[in-house]
Amino acid sequence: MLRLLCERRGSGGHRDREEDCVVAVTVQILQTLSIILDGITDTTFLYSLFSNNFVNDLIAAPVDLDNDEVLAYYVAFLKALSLKLTPDTIHFFFNERLDDFPLYTTAISLFDHPDSMVRVAVRAITLNVFRI
Repeated sequence: MLRLLCERRGSGGHRDREEDCVVAVTVQILQTLSIILDGITDTTFLYSLFSNNFVNDLIAAPVDLDNDEVLAYYVAFLKALSLKLTPDTIHFFFNERLDDFPLYTTAISLFDHPDSMVRVAVRAITLNVFRI
């Protein structure tokens, strides 16, 4: 659907322009979600955002981690999520269907990334998970 949107916005079928559009929209979505998470103070809103496994679907959504800009915003998003971990919210982050904790497993998959910013963020996420 995202590729169709980009095509209709005038890429004219050029692959590079389509990919640029996908990257721009992905970055905007990750940036917006991070801003929303930072501003949430109402626990009812937080619970509704995290419910129905939605948060795990967001974490597990395919993201182009080879793109440095997307990677930076994705890691910032994961870190923002980890800051919302409490004993009351941790159950939202566990995917019972897959017997997985996507926030942690996704972060750990990046522990040896060549970019030091990513490695530092992974450490912060891991510490946020372990403090619970």
